[in-house]
Amino acid sequence: MTLQPFAHRKLFTRRDLSSLQEVLHNEDGCSQYALYDLDGSIHKGIYPSLRGIAHADLALYLTFHIPLSHLFTFVCENIKIFFYERNTLAHGVSPFERERHTKYLVESFHDILRELVPPELLYRAAEFLPKLRYPYAQEVISLIRGKKALISCGSQEVLESYGGFLGIDTCLGNPVFPIEDTYHPKIYGAGDKEYTALYLCREADRVIALGDTDDDLGLARAAKLISQESIVIALHGRSEALEAEADIIASSWKDLFLLLEGH
Repeated sequence: MTLQPFAHRKLFTRRDLSSLQEVLHNEDGCSQYALYDLDGSIHKGIYPSLRGIAHADLALYLTFHIPLSHLFTFVCENIKIFFYERNTLAHGVSPFERERHTKYLVESFHDILRELVPPELLYRAAEFLPKLRYPYAQEVISLIRGKKALISCGSQEVLESYGGFLGIDTCLGNPVFPIEDTYHPKIYGAGDKEYTALYLCREADRVIALGDTDDDLGLARAAKLISQESIVIALHGRSEALEAEADIIASSWKDLFLLLEGH
């Protein structure tokens, strides 16, 4: 049964409101992990039609700051990537096809960055992107108790910038530049997110998983495999499949903030 705990707000729950609040606040003090997607979940972006794709906003920032000698090539290559995404992922594809296309898009964009963008410019651009977060995202993340991690198909450098801004220590994405790390997988889809989440939370008692697309089903599945007490949160009404697995369905971070504040 789906409940609507706040009148006139687009927030729905499938469990008792007070018990959800207790878990999100981790009132029993168990070993709890909160896992967050970035693109479209936390990162709002400049253009709503791009659904908060951090790669797109990173490319836009760099377009206005890249050396003129590289500008034409950079713009042309990114236009190719934009139309590839419009002709594939934007039309809805199977999970296997989605992962394949995502891998191509991520690696193509990173090839351009490595070839044309000075590392110091990339890091400066990454530091700018947390300004494009959704309202109340920062407040909600601070109120959900437990260890925190970002798991995303986005660029590692952008994830780490968001992590520093939001107080999230663990950030797992796709590095533009190689990282010497004992465990740093590539993440291109739901399967990768599930595997990564299960590894990261292998000693956790409970998981809070928050996302907005079919890719985030991987976080949801991992959360429920670890414990049926885990909470899955679907944001922004972008994935019916994720909403079907969710304990909380919210149209905005403000709704989650009201839930956590007990209003």
